[in-house]
Amino acid sequence: MVPRLLNDDQKGRRMQVSPWEMWQVYIEGAKPGQPLQTLNSSFKFLCVPKSCALTWSRAKLPNKWGHSQAEITCSNNLQDPYTNWEVEQHFNPYLPNATYGHLRSGFASRVVETHMVMTWVNARLKPEGADRYTSHRPWMWPACLKSQVWYDVSFRIVLLGNPVIFWINLVFLVISPALILRHYFYRKRGISDPPHLAARKDRHVFALRWLLIAYLAHYLPFYTMNRILYYHHYFPALQFSSMLTAVVLGYLLETLHTWMAPKRALYTYTWSLGGLLALLVISFRTFCYVGYGHPTEGPFNPDNSTFRNVRVFDSWEI
Repeated sequence: MVPRLLNDDQKGRRMQVSPWEMWQVYIEGAKPGQPLQTLNSSFKFLCVPKSCALTWSRAKLPNKWGHSQAEITCSNNLQDPYTNWEVEQHFNPYLPNATYGHLRSGFASRVVETHMVMTWVNARLKPEGADRYTSHRPWMWPACLKSQVWYDVSFRIVLLGNPVIFWINLVFLVISPALILRHYFYRKRGISDPPHLAARKDRHVFALRWLLIAYLAHYLPFYTMNRILYYHHYFPALQFSSMLTAVVLGYLLETLHTWMAPKRALYTYTWSLGGLLALLVISFRTFCYVGYGHPTEGPFNPDNSTFRNVRVFDSWEI
């Protein structure tokens, strides 16, 4: 670039530069002379006179004059990760169009990047006025301790689930690890069953083990998320929990004849399944209006609610 000579007036104006107009661009991990790359380089805007870096303060400007936009300020903490910036797009008519060859990545790196982006976005899903939902934590889900409510002008939907199913699943969820441990304990001690019964137990324990792993993989990650959580986040884990209940119930019922007379085992098997099915039908009939919505007149009144007789916890807004 050819240096340009300045006249006296231009020199005078150039000397009148405020400290906030002197910035340095620092590219993270770059060597001297290495260019800045779109979407691939992380850089900082450093205000040299003030020894601070441009950052996002994680606060919002007032809605009256700032329209709730993000507040941008200058931080003296140069190690703050929010002082790092990236260029997403750049248009310059005097430069040739660049390729994105440097952004090529393998399948594993794309999977890692996708999950990092999802984690970053999930942690920021905290709309204003949602304090009532932030108290809904994952440990409340298996026991169905809290409801979530959506209102309309003349309709009200309570996201609660069927508590009877949740509680049955919770009981069998506790039993399943005990059955797995008991099975391997007996095997280590050399206590064997008849071949046909041993093969059946092995199949049940195999299913229990993998269903329990699938349940935990769909449930435990929510403990790391500091965001709004709803019941529908638990539903994938609930499916595995229900399958786990079926396997445990089958394991218990099919081994009745090993410690009970055959005729009594048959009666117990029949009445247990019949009673369970009847309980599920009754529970569905009881909570279907809550779970699928019902017409309302006026605001919610817990003391005069139509469904107050089935309210087990005070946190159930039904």
